[in-house]
Amino acid sequence: MKKLLVTLTTLGVVLTTSPIFAQTPAEKGAQQPSVKEKVVKKEVKKEEIKSVTGEVVAVDTAGKTLTVKCEKEKKEIKISATEKQLKGINKGDKVEVKYVEKEGKLVAESIKKVKK
Repeated sequence: MKKLLVTLTTLGVVLTTSPIFAQTPAEKGAQQPSVKEKVVKKEVKKEEIKSVTGEVVAVDTAGKTLTVKCEKEKKEIKISATEKQLKGINKGDKVEVKYVEKEGKLVAESIKKVKK
């Protein structure tokens, strides 16, 4: 009878304390974000990727910009790009540019030549 009582008591202690030790190491040290951090994350907007297709009017490799005459809107827009993106793009090429607006500037995400 004593053995049964000791076994059941030990089992009860183990079962009640085991959830405490069940946390993963990442959970133990992780802190919950503060209310301020949550608000800041909600305020940050996802950048909307836009697309334009048109003829290249100018390529400025020194200034790292590309000017495209839009087919639909019949206007020219200037887009910042990397040297790698501008490589092989020439005046007169028809391109599709996917871009985002960052700090008031249009910045190319990708530039792809399109058949005329």
